[in-house]
Amino acid sequence: MNRRRLRLGLVAIALIAGAVGVALIVGPAKDGGLSGSFSPPVEARERAARYLLQVQNRDGGFGEAPGQPSAQIPSAWVGLGLAAAGRDLTSVSRGGHSLMKYIGENTPSPTDAGAFERSMLVARAAGLSAPELRQRNSYRNLLRQRTHNGSFKNLVNLTAFGVLAMSGADEQHNSDRVRRSVTWLSRQQNSDGGFGFSARPAASDVDDTAAALQALAAGGQHREATVDRGIDYLLRVQRSDGGFGQTPGQTANAQSTAWAVQGLVAVGGDRTASAIRRALTFLRSLQSSDGSIRYSQRSAQTPVWVTGQALLALARQPLPVEAPSQRR
Repeated sequence: MNRRRLRLGLVAIALIAGAVGVALIVGPAKDGGLSGSFSPPVEARERAARYLLQVQNRDGGFGEAPGQPSAQIPSAWVGLGLAAAGRDLTSVSRGGHSLMKYIGENTPSPTDAGAFERSMLVARAAGLSAPELRQRNSYRNLLRQRTHNGSFKNLVNLTAFGVLAMSGADEQHNSDRVRRSVTWLSRQQNSDGGFGFSARPAASDVDDTAAALQALAAGGQHREATVDRGIDYLLRVQRSDGGFGQTPGQTANAQSTAWAVQGLVAVGGDRTASAIRRALTFLRSLQSSDGSIRYSQRSAQTPVWVTGQALLALARQPLPVEAPSQRR
């Protein structure tokens, strides 16, 4: 991800999210060669999952690239990607140290809302129930970051992931807490249909628009006009190669493309099917021979982080991810 993604957490990300930010360029991975042909969807997903399991550090966490020190952000995204691909997160461990324990013991400062959002999303992906989620310190700390208007620090990015994190703990998407946050989020949509990182006015981008669509879907809004306009924005900015750049006109990258896929899958609809297929084909074209997903055709930066996020899209799993044993 780029500097912006570092603010996310993500794209996430804070969380992005993620929730959603761009990682620092660390150069090509040791095995940076593209695989030469597109793997079938299931094979591509499994190769990516195997790659991630092979590069887990002995403390249970993951670094942004193989051999780098573990950090909460890439560890959380890898956990979400592995859960999306059908792995039981309670069994992901190395040298007797588990991923879940690493994430639980490495939460940053008590004001880092993005870290608490990621922690909640991973806990849900590991199978914790709504009552169990509500008992977590990360849940209580997250709620302290919520403002009176329902937003998290008046940021679209953090609010989108806040909705996604709260939706599992609050059990019902029509709870007052979730509903107020969704209402605030909806009001931040720009005239072009997209969402920016912060409250209006903020330039629209793919990462935050896709995060907002996932949050709106988690909040029960699948067919609202706001959702339709968000879909229109993503369809309009998709590149001819099937990928997405973070902003219109930018070169396509794996993380923004993965975000777009998740957003479109979350809200569904026949008119998104072609765009999703083309985006997934683009992602598969970035898979290296070791199973990792390159950031772009020209860069293999932060391959662990990128692969974790891309794996969510390859598995067609929007946030919040349910534990494999709990999926219908």
